[in-house]
Order: sequence, then structure tokens, then C-alpha cells
Amino acid sequence: MEKSKFFLMKNNPANTIPVRSQRKTTARILDFVITFGLFMIFLGVPIFFSGLSFQGVVFDKQIYFYFWFLLILVAWVSKGVIEEEMEVKRTSLDIPLLILWVIILASSIFSIDRWHSFWGYFGDPSRGFLPFTAFLIFYYVFLSNFNWKRFYWVISGLTISGFILILWSFLSIFEVHFFPEQIASFIPVNLFATTSGLGIFLAALLPIYAVLILKINSDNFSLRNRNTSIKIFFDVLNFLLFFLILADLFLILVLHNFIYWPAVLIGFGFFLMFILSKLVKIEGKWGFLPFAMFFVLLVLVMTRAQFDTSRFSSVFSNEVSLDYKISKDIAVQSLKEKAFLGAGPGNYGYIFSLFRPRYFNENMFYQFRFFQGSGMFFESLSTIGLAGTVVTIFLILLFLNVCLYLLIKNRDKNKFYSLGIFSSVVTLIIFSALRSTEGTILFLIALLSALLVGVIYQESEIKIPSLRLSFKYSSQYALALSFVFMAVSVGVVYLFVFIGKTWMADALMAKAQREKLVSTDEKPLEKMFRASNLNPREGIYQIKIGQEYMRLANREISEKKKEDQDLNKITNYLNFSIAASQKGYDLLKNNIVMAEALAQIYENASLYVPDIGHLAEDYYKRSAELEPQNPLFDVKLGQIRMKEAALKSSEKEKEAREAELKKALEYFNKSIEKKKQYDPGYYYVAVTQDALGNLDAAIENMNKAVVYTYASNSNYFLTLGFLYLKKDTEDGRKIAGDIFRRVISLDEKNADAHYGLGVLNEKNKNNEEAIKEYEKAAEILPENQKDLKEILKKMIDNLRNGISNLEAQKPMPSALVEPSATAEEVAPVESNFQTPAPELTPKTNP
Repeated sequence: MEKSKFFLMKNNPANTIPVRSQRKTTARILDFVITFGLFMIFLGVPIFFSGLSFQGVVFDKQIYFYFWFLLILVAWVSKGVIEEEMEVKRTSLDIPLLILWVIILASSIFSIDRWHSFWGYFGDPSRGFLPFTAFLIFYYVFLSNFNWKRFYWVISGLTISGFILILWSFLSIFEVHFFPEQIASFIPVNLFATTSGLGIFLAALLPIYAVLILKINSDNFSLRNRNTSIKIFFDVLNFLLFFLILADLFLILVLHNFIYWPAVLIGFGFFLMFILSKLVKIEGKWGFLPFAMFFVLLVLVMTRAQFDTSRFSSVFSNEVSLDYKISKDIAVQSLKEKAFLGAGPGNYGYIFSLFRPRYFNENMFYQFRFFQGSGMFFESLSTIGLAGTVVTIFLILLFLNVCLYLLIKNRDKNKFYSLGIFSSVVTLIIFSALRSTEGTILFLIALLSALLVGVIYQESEIKIPSLRLSFKYSSQYALALSFVFMAVSVGVVYLFVFIGKTWMADALMAKAQREKLVSTDEKPLEKMFRASNLNPREGIYQIKIGQEYMRLANREISEKKKEDQDLNKITNYLNFSIAASQKGYDLLKNNIVMAEALAQIYENASLYVPDIGHLAEDYYKRSAELEPQNPLFDVKLGQIRMKEAALKSSEKEKEAREAELKKALEYFNKSIEKKKQYDPGYYYVAVTQDALGNLDAAIENMNKAVVYTYASNSNYFLTLGFLYLKKDTEDGRKIAGDIFRRVISLDEKNADAHYGLGVLNEKNKNNEEAIKEYEKAAEILPENQKDLKEILKKMIDNLRNGISNLEAQKPMPSALVEPSATAEEVAPVESNFQTPAPELTPKTNP
């Protein structure tokens, strides 16, 4: 009896009502999570930054996108399980998207750097398999959940985001600071990674703002006339949007040098073309607005050179990007090596270094490294190959064709929103195809493209076909839905943890980099190791650890007296520096930044442990393999040969010494072949020729070094002066004296110049003046150079005792030093922000 009673209660329909009600409530909550998540994505991607990450603002935005995207994905799948069915919308883009996904996966598997092809390159991780997969899934999640309610949420988020971005940019150009000083150091002037990216997005907002004004002022916009409060709200909104358009146009004028105008005019031209052809009809008193905006844009294009906006735009950083010819030549060369799948997504930096043409060295920015091509077309050819590029082009053309077809079809449907978003997407696509494109713009293209597909089907009142998975109708679909739920749950948990650890690691590394600017101890290393443990696959973290150990070793040696130095500590620092740097290189063996940084570590360590100098040579050779047209590596290899020659000082080793010098000379001449006006190359050619006894040729090449240097380099002048002094002719002495006096006029505390004048005066039998100059040189030398002070003291005593120093006349040991950092002794730096260049530890002397 009891069992029968329980059975009846369990199967009573009345008892299922609370369960159904609870499910509906849960489904509504999940529905709101999806809506709010979409709102936050469109609101935050253009403006989000943390100021705490090492990699910068694009990395911040990507982490932000992943967070909300995973939240939306979990809510959508959970809602499907609760409602016992899930609907996935399908469009004509499905097959090309799937093919492109497979190609990017294959390219990542066969990549020269699989980790960064999967995750995205350090600094701007927008090009990679994981980002593309996330955007692909987002596209289907967005379409499958799209409706008018969510559209209003999304367009509101985008409008608010644009308002904040415009306001922020205004405050930046007028240099209005209202944050406390402690916070201001973490806040960027530009919320995009590049000024060109900011400018093109501001231009892309114009048609969207124009459409919103036209829509809320159209005759059939029923919401406006519901009641007085609603009418006031839309009047205020109308004024705000008009103000945003004016402010946007002003910012475009200020940033006109950074804006790619063809993309702006073509995108807005589409907008105007549809209005003129009446495919989209304008109603109400604001019909003049699109024409007025286009006229203003044309005026800006034709007269922008007349506007002096440097007063405003100077707060934004200048940018350097590859021109089309260099990008094209690099792409052509890369296709000869990896034509079908390319080097892998995110690996344009490898391709650039490997195939940069020799004529690039004649450019004043030849020391820059570029990690983005001049437009996604050339970049795609190099990274995802012909297969990926062809499918990408086909996908874009198909997407634009579908959108144009739906815009034209059913002319009775006034597609205001679709037209505005279409114009914005066209602007961004043209820009990204032909210009260096930061990750933020790629994110926005993906987001706005998904929005465009959703709204254009809604405005066309065409139902998108879908795939329906349900527990209710088929055990196969039920099994599929269960599998989807389990896979998504596991994947989301893993990605949440992985992404959280990645961001924490980067924030710790950034904090360590800030601390080491003021720290004299090992505290920054603690955070660096924690960062490396959280993200052990990132080789650049290891290199930073190695550089920090080398900095500590150099500090211990340079800032303490010899008797106070801790030899065990120095040894440990050097060992740890080499170990960490080697680990970083092992993780990223095809990365020029890693190879060069490791070579620098070994080069500096060889100052204290001479036996490892050959390892510096090995890694500079590896660097030369990865970047064969960089003249710096030939100079470095030549310097190493010169050091070997210096070790062979006995008469028995004379032939071996000359052989090493000749090898060094070959390297230095090779650097000049790669760059015709390479002043460090001429400098070292001259020094080597002098060591080989060819004084006239040395003077000739040192003069070229002086002529070709971008900045006045006292080392070049001093060396030239000593060479003329060594020539020991009347004209030579006069020139040498002029050079030394010129250096002193620029820097009164240049000990080498005073020493040179002392030698010159001694040659001219003016011993009193020679003594004065030697005394000045000794006075200027720092206290830690006691040996040099003793040499000068002895020379002074010799003159006072009537003994000549001219037999040993030569530059002081400190005179023949390397060119300063302004003479390209620094490692090539990286363009577009994104990836920190390896730090330089103290230079070695020949």
C-alpha cells in the first residue's frame, strides 16, 4: 500500500510543476547571464585594460574576452541541458569557417613555434589557433542566442564603449590628469595598442552613430512616442549621439596622420551609396546627416595637411610599420620555404627576420623587428600559407557577398542597423587587409561581423536554419547534447584555470620589472620565478630571469671594491643566468630574440669566465642564421675574433694573432656589405686594420665611421684622433689636436681626450702642458680605475724627471672602446608593441 502511494505521488503531473518552475527560473537566470556577458564583451573589448600586465593592453583585452566568452558558453550549454534541447544556427559561412579552422590547426601543428602558434605570440596573442577557435565558437553561440533584445543590449554596450573611448582620448590629447600619481603610472594614454588602431576604430564608429540617430528619429520608431519620460530619454540620447559624432570627427582630424583614409572613405561610401540608391530610406528631419558627415570627411582628407594638430596628437606615440614592397618581398621568399601551411600563426617575426631583404638595412629603422606584416594579406601568406590565405579571402568575399545580397533583398525592409554595422565592418576589413593590424582591431572585426550576420537576418526577417539537439526526440541527439555538455564543462574549467594562471604570471612579471628599477637585491627574482612557474612554457620569462641574474652579477662586481666582492655570489649569479637563459632558448629555439639574448648573456659572462666565450660565438652564429641580413651579428662575431687575437700576445703567436685579426676583418667587411653606411662596421674595420699595421686604411675607414654615424660619437672621434696621432705627421698632429679639443668642448670631463692632448703636447715638446692634461685625465678618472690613475701618475713623474713617455705612446686602455649605444650597438628593437626587446647588459670591450 505504501509503495503504491509513493508511485502515484511520484507520477502525479501536479508534483512536476515546482520542478518545471524551478527549471524555468534557472533558464531565465542563465539567459540573463548570456545577455549580460554579450553586453560586457562589446562594452569592454575596445576600452578594457588592467595596467598590470607585462605584455600590454592587447593581452589584457584578450584575457577579458576569454573570461566573458567562457561564462557565456557555460551558461548556454547549461541552459540547453536544463531545457533538454540546444539549437545551433547554421549559415552559408559554415564550410569555409570549418576549412579555415582545419588549416590553422594543421599550420599550428607543423609550426616552427607550436606553443605560440597555439596560444598567440607574446605581446599580441591575437594570431593563434586558440584565439581563432574562441572567435569561431563565439560566432555560433552569438547567432544561436541572437534576438532583438540582445541586439539592444549589445549596441548599447558598443555605444557606451565608444563614448568612454572618445572621452578618454579627449582627456589624453588635452593632457587632463585627474588620477592620483600612484595610479596614473598604470594608466595608458591610448586604450588601443596603436594610434592607427584607435583612429580607424573611431572612424568605424561614425556610421553606427549616424544610424542610431536616423533610427530614433525615423517616423516608424514607435518607442519614442510611448510617454513623456521615454520621449525625453530619446531626446537626450539624440543630443548625446550628435555630440559623439562631432567629437569623433574632431579626434579623426587630430589623428589624421595615423588614419588610413581609403578604408574610411570606402566604408562610409558604402553607407552613403545605399542611402542615395534608396535601398535604405531616410525618414525625418535628420536626413541631411550622412551627407554632411561624408562632406566633412572629404574636407578633412583634402585639407588635413593645413591643420597643425601636433599640439594635440603629440601625446600619442609615433608608429613605424613595414611598407608594402618589403612585406611583399618577404611573403614571396617565405612561400619558397613553406608555401602551403606557412610558418604557423603568430610567427611573422620569425619570417621577417629570416627573409628581410638586404635593402631594408638602408632604411633608418633597419634595427627594428616587425611581428606584423603590412596588412593581413601578406602576413597570412607567411604564417598560414597559400591554403589559409586563399580560404580567408574566399571567406571574406563570401561574407561580404551574403551581407550585400541581404541588404539589397526585400527593399521594403528598411535595414538601418545592418547598413551602419556593414559600413563599419568594411572599414575595418580594408584597414586590416592593407595595414599593420593590432589584435584589438581583429577582435572588433570578429565581434562586429557576428553582430552584422545576426542583425541582417533579423532585419531581413529571414529565419536562419539550425541544428537542434534534444533529449526529447532522439537518443542520438540526447547523447550528443550530453557529450557537448561534458566536453564544454571540462574545457571551460581547464581554460579558466589556464587563462587565470597566464594572466597572474604576466602580472607578476610586470611587477618584477617595475621593482627591479629601484631594487638592489634579489626581490624581483622571487616574482619572476613565480611567474615562470605559473607559465613554464613562456621562454621570454626565462630570458628575463637570466638577464636579472647577470645584472646582479655586474652590480656585485662594479659597485664593490675587489676585497669586498663575494666570489661565491658572483659565480652563482653567472651560473643561474646562463641556466635560465639556456632554458628560455630551449623553449623557443627558432626565436631570434631568444638566440640573441642568450648570446649576450654568454658574451657578458665571458668577461668573468673566459672559457665560455666560444658559446657566445655559437649563439651569435645561430642568431645570424635566424636573421642573416643583420649586420650587427657580423660585428659581434668579429669582436669575438679580436678578443681571441688579443690573447695571442707573444712573438711565437704572432701568425696566429694575425690570422684571428684577418678573420675579424672579414666579419666586419661583411657587415658593411650588408649595410653600406654601417658606422660600427667601419669603426671595427679601422681598428682591425690598425692592429694589422695598415694605418692609412684605418684612418680612411675611421673617417667614414665618423661621417656615417647618426649621432655624434665621441669614441669615433677619439679613435680617429689617436690614429692621426700615431701617423705622427705635422698635419696628423694638427688634426688630432683639433679632434681632442672638439671632444673636450662637448665634454670637459672626457679623460681620453685630455690624455690625447697630453700625448700631443709631449710630442710637441710642451711638457708643462702635457703634465696639465695628464693631471686632468687622472683627476677625471673614477676611483675604481686605480690602475689607470697609477699609469698616469708614473707618466707625469717621468716628464718631471726628464724621461719621455713617447716610446709607449698609445691610447689609454680605456680609449679604444666600443661605439656607444647610439651607434647601433644595441640589439634591434621590436615594433608595435607588443614584445619587450631583450635588455642589454654592460658592453664588452675589444
